[in-house]
This record gives sequence, C-alpha cells and structure tokens, in this order.
Amino acid sequence: MNSMKVRTIVADGIRNLSSITVALSDGFNVVYGDNAQGKSSLLESVHILCTSFSYRTKRITEIVNWDKESGYVRGSIEVVSHPHVVYVSLSSVDGKKQVVLDDKKVRATDLFKKFPVVSVSRSIRSFVDGSQEAKRRFIDYLLFRIDPEYSLFYYRYIEVLKNRNHLLKHYSESMKGLISSLGEQMIEYGHYILDRRVKLIERINTFIGRTMPAYIKYEPALMSDTRGIMDREIRIGYSLMGPHRDKMHILIKDKLFDKFGSSGEKELYGVLIKMAEVEILREHYKYWPLVILDDVDIMMVDRSNVAMMLDYLLSTPVQVLIATVYPNMWPKDANLIHMSRGCILAE
Repeated sequence: MNSMKVRTIVADGIRNLSSITVALSDGFNVVYGDNAQGKSSLLESVHILCTSFSYRTKRITEIVNWDKESGYVRGSIEVVSHPHVVYVSLSSVDGKKQVVLDDKKVRATDLFKKFPVVSVSRSIRSFVDGSQEAKRRFIDYLLFRIDPEYSLFYYRYIEVLKNRNHLLKHYSESMKGLISSLGEQMIEYGHYILDRRVKLIERINTFIGRTMPAYIKYEPALMSDTRGIMDREIRIGYSLMGPHRDKMHILIKDKLFDKFGSSGEKELYGVLIKMAEVEILREHYKYWPLVILDDVDIMMVDRSNVAMMLDYLLSTPVQVLIATVYPNMWPKDANLIHMSRGCILAE
C-alpha cells in the first residue's frame, strides 16, 4: 500500500524557527532537543505544508515570528510516487494566507483534501475529557476530508443557523414565517450532517471495540418539527435544535468514561481513536497519511500505551514525525533531527 511522504521542507518566519531546510526519511523522523527549542514548530510547519492549517492554533498572528510580518513554508510532498511542490505563505499583517500547489494558486482546502495528516498531541485524552464542541469538531474535521459533500452541507447549515439566530435575537411578529422556513432548511441540511456523523461514529466504535469496551453514544439534537420549540427559541434568542447542539458521550462498560475511566484508559482510547483516524483516511485515499506525534511521550502516563502506538505505526508504511526530549524511546534506525534555539544542529 502506498503512503504519502514529505521529502523536504523549508520554513522561514515560523514561530521561533530560524530559516531552516530539512530532509525527511520514509519511516520515523525523530526531532529531539530540550523544551522550547523549536521541535513542535517544525512539526507544525510540516502540518501547514500539507494542509495550510496549524494543529496548534487558528490564529496566523501566533504562527508568524513576532519580529516578522510574514512567514512561509515550502516543500516537496510525494503521493503514490508522484512529487508535488507546495508553498504556503502567512501574513500576520492581514491574517491571510496564500497557497500554491505545483505552481498554481489553489484554495486551502485543496491541500487539506489531498495531503492527509493525523496529528497526535499532548491532549491525547481530550476526546474523552474535552468539551462537546471539541468532540463534534474532531468528527467534522475527519468528515471534511473523506466526504466531498459534507463541507457543502455543513457550511450551508451554519449560514442558515446564523441567519435564524439573528432573527430570533431581533424578533418581531413579521419574522415568524421566515424563522419557521429557516428551521425547515436546518432540518434538511441537519439530516445529512447527522447521517454522516452517525455512520462515521459507527466505524470508529467498531475499530475501538476490538481492543476495549468503550464506545461513543451519539445524542442528536435535531427535531423533525421546529414549531413546538419556536416560542422558547424566541424568548431566549437562539436555536435550540440542530447538529451544532448534538452530544457525544464516551461510555466504557456502559458508564461515563470521563467520570469512571482512569488516566491510562483515557490515553488508550485517545491512541485508538487516532489509529482509527489513520485507518479511515487510508481507506478513503487509498494511501497512508502522514502521522505527527508532538511530545506525546511527555504527557502520557502509561508506557504501555506509548508502546502500543509505536507497535501499530511500525506495522504500517506511514511516515512519522516525532517531537520528543527522549529520542531513545523511538526506533534506533530513525532519522534523528537535533534542534536547539530554532536551528538544526549537525550531528
């Protein structure tokens, strides 16, 4: 099975990195050094190269070096033996980005949907302990990449929701018909979102269920008739139904995982859900995604979970980038990249 490989990356003006050029190997690439030396910034740069987005922040002003008005990443990505050249520039002045793929300006989503990346960070337990918004965001983020129509229905829904909430907040009797009509549109788009979320969650539950007795229980907030709650919505000034209010509870042995699960069990679930993400992306794209591990060895309390993740990755042809202060934890034949003060040190 083919896999995606980042061959080279050049980064300039990104966080605390100096202007750097890095060549990456096919298997494990271990970026090591003390804290605050630029390890995570290098991994973040690779993520931006592949998707145009950071996995650490939504704010471009936080990515660009404080002393500069702009930064960029440039590099070569190989997919099924076919090389692509990518350039992403970021401006902290206007908060905009420019994306160029093979000498053509493209939309950010063109990268996002072509170069799949799975990032695993210190928040490995967040899908269990995180907010309902964070859970929905994880599922939606995965669906954006594997369902060509999902983003269309999702953003149509968000636009209708925004308009409906505005009318509810500034309600007058003449608006009631339009509010009802917008509610019907929310139901139409919401059913698509609900259907795709439920099917994806079923796949995730099946994968994780092979290893531990934990599963996602999905509770939709979509109603078939909005008229029964419209009076309440008018009183409070926002919509009470729809996928933006759906809930996902993680259960282990039919008990709430966030209350009854141990830290080690939550880590294991976090590892498994990321493995499920890798498998789902591989199935969709027909090639393996890139995997980024950002300092997970520092925060994970159960070494057996780290070992399980390592064993899984070693059983696949994925390219892996790791930021760590413990390089000896990872495969001995890995490509070692030593960082200090934002620079790559020669070994």
